[in-house]
Amino acid sequence: MKQSKDEFYMKQILDYIIDGEIVSTGKIAKEVGISEKSVRNKLNDLDDFLRENDFGTIQRKPRVGIWLEATQEQKTALYHSINMKGNDLVEKYNPRERMTETLKIFFHLWPWQKITTQKLADQLYLSVPTVLKVLKECENWLDKYNMKLVNERGKGYCLKGEESSYRIALKNLIMEKKSVEEIKKNLDYFFTNINVDTMEKCIIRAENAWKNHFTDESFYEILIYCCLAYKRKEFGYPLVGTYDKEELELLQKYNEYEFTIAIFKEVEDEFHVRFTEEDVLFLSIQILCSKFIGFSEENVTLGQVKKYDNKLLEFVDKLLEVIGNILEVDFSDDQKLKESLILHLRPTIFRLRYGAPEENICVVPAALGEDCGLIGAACLVFQKK
Repeated sequence: MKQSKDEFYMKQILDYIIDGEIVSTGKIAKEVGISEKSVRNKLNDLDDFLRENDFGTIQRKPRVGIWLEATQEQKTALYHSINMKGNDLVEKYNPRERMTETLKIFFHLWPWQKITTQKLADQLYLSVPTVLKVLKECENWLDKYNMKLVNERGKGYCLKGEESSYRIALKNLIMEKKSVEEIKKNLDYFFTNINVDTMEKCIIRAENAWKNHFTDESFYEILIYCCLAYKRKEFGYPLVGTYDKEELELLQKYNEYEFTIAIFKEVEDEFHVRFTEEDVLFLSIQILCSKFIGFSEENVTLGQVKKYDNKLLEFVDKLLEVIGNILEVDFSDDQKLKESLILHLRPTIFRLRYGAPEENICVVPAALGEDCGLIGAACLVFQKK
């Protein structure tokens, strides 16, 4: 840690009194995990610091408690001063960040490792009672992914859950702050055994070959999943699952599936590994469905591909109905037209989502005959803006 324990305890005490609430030294001592005598000594040091910088004063009243006497301007200046001095504990140890730091410790453990509450307390500079509260918060966060913290008596806590859930949860944890700088820090933290820069280049080569480019957010999500596929393979934690043949055949009709194969081919050639079909399925499903409206990425499965395709079918039905009304022609029973539109729309949507911005995409189902040319020309011209 960058700060000493004394500095950390000072910050913890300040957290309890900065809102102006009256608290007892006994309560602070219990929450922070030090003696009341130590709290009183640190309060003296904290009061000196506040007075020297005109940030206010610490007031004490016997049998009542202690509180911070400061104006809002002084409190604002105090926060600014702490941040300017690089004290990242201001942010790091607010409740949300404290939970995030704890989750990072669990996801960074080797699969066979466990950690006790005392070791967590030492790493986080928290008292054991506070760590137990944080673990409850972590359990609530993990519950969204059907994952659990399991406590083995005498050994400590570890993560338990399906491999697909583990990968999605860790991806979301890494992406939580969204900024590229924070994401890269998290990538370095979790994938120390992987040349992440080389992994990036593999994805970029696949993008260039397909003339498709992801947004920064999508790019880093795919990068994380590729790193996880490589890392978890080393641990012997492959994805497993029973897949419906019909759903699998449907997925293989989408460009996302072939695009994923191209990405993994680049990675395999560079890192001299071989990924499983399950790895390909998992990543292609994430690319296809995770950003599609109506789907929660925690629940994205192969079964969702069929739901995704059903939305496309609904769109085509409505499209034919509208165009039919305009042209005063009933296309509802023209199965050949419908199938052809679907066949052309799948790759079209892929290019609209990932294609170069300057490209125009015009889909005209030429094989449908002259009577359908108007429909293609009228309703299937997409221009990227």
